[in-house]
Amino acid sequence: KKRHAKNRYLTTSFFQSLVLTLRQKGKIIVKTDNENYFHEIINNMNLSGLSNLQIDWNLPLDEKSTIYQTPYEVSFRKEGRTIYSVSWEKIIPKNDNSN
Repeated sequence: KKRHAKNRYLTTSFFQSLVLTLRQKGKIIVKTDNENYFHEIINNMNLSGLSNLQIDWNLPLDEKSTIYQTPYEVSFRKEGRTIYSVSWEKIIPKNDNSN
């Protein structure tokens, strides 16, 4: 996994861009099997101003979550690996007219 570290794009600036472009009630869902990367993602989300994160350490499968499964996730779940997941939904306060 170290060889992939240089290609990681879930940076603070990436999340800041998402906050600006995401519509009201838009969602960001991130899943990984790498616990260290997961903590890095959470840190980057927090630094970018995202809050009220819903963090699931081993997201259970249900009908909705299987829609967003990659082939890697399917394979990793079959192997019994832990899937770390975080989601965030953009909620604009009623007194805020931006976006």
